[in-house]
Amino acid sequence: DAWYARVRNLKETHEINVDPDEITPGAMSIYINYRVLDYNGNFIGVTGVGLSADTVTRLIDEYQERYGRSIFLVDAAGKITLRGRAHRGSGTQATPVSSIFEAPGLRDIAPAILKASSASFEYTNAREHHFLNVRHLPELKWFLIVDKPENQAFNAVQRTLIINLLLC
Repeated sequence: DAWYARVRNLKETHEINVDPDEITPGAMSIYINYRVLDYNGNFIGVTGVGLSADTVTRLIDEYQERYGRSIFLVDAAGKITLRGRAHRGSGTQATPVSSIFEAPGLRDIAPAILKASSASFEYTNAREHHFLNVRHLPELKWFLIVDKPENQAFNAVQRTLIINLLLC
């Protein structure tokens, strides 16, 4: 197959692709292909693993629900490659867009996001103020973005303060 020849000729140790799943029509899979070398550094084959994009989406949904944040992955061009199904109300989830350059508020800081290895940002869309954490995942050549609206960030602190005041 063409993928084998492509991986064989890679300069890097591995590649990651998000492609249609050949077994399940309409589904997407994440494939991680590794070049296998012998002890002398000679190419001897390719091995890899495929992970259903649905599995990753379910994990994102679980974390979004548990922590009350929007979580998504973007590539180096700002294209949103994976996100959860559950909408958390952020600029990228309430009205799904395909790129951070299209999302209200995010578009203004998108260039800075794509230059960061690990950073925190704030932005405001038409409705609310957001806190954003960004982490570059060099193995995937993607950015993990965690977005939390300000009102949700302060709800837990406010609740704790009120309980402490009542107890006092």
